[in-house]
Amino acid sequence: MIYPESTVQILHSMAAIAVVAALHWAAIKFSERSYALRVLVYGKPELLIRDGKANRRHLKHADLSMDMLRSLLREHDIGDIRQVKYAYLEPDGKLGIVRQGVRGSKR
Repeated sequence: MIYPESTVQILHSMAAIAVVAALHWAAIKFSERSYALRVLVYGKPELLIRDGKANRRHLKHADLSMDMLRSLLREHDIGDIRQVKYAYLEPDGKLGIVRQGVRGSKR
C-alpha cells in the first residue's frame, strides 16, 4: 500500500472510485446527445486527401508528412494518391479511405 491503513479508509477509496465511474458514465451519456461535447471529448476526423490531392494544411495539423501518408496508403493497397477520392484521419488514429470511382451501394 502507498499509505498506512489508518490514513485512507477503504470507504473513502471506494467513494472516490464511484465518483470517477459516475463522471465517466455521465461524460459518455452527454457526449451521445451533444455534438460539441462529442467533438471535445473524442475529436473529429481530419480530411487529408480530397479528389486525389493532399491537403497540406491538414497534414501539418495532424503532424503527418507526405511520406507517412504514402506509407499509410500502401497499408491499404493504394500505390498512388490519385486513386483516393477522400481520406480521413479518424479520431482513433486510423485512416478512413474512399477510393476514386466508388459509389454508394444500390438497394
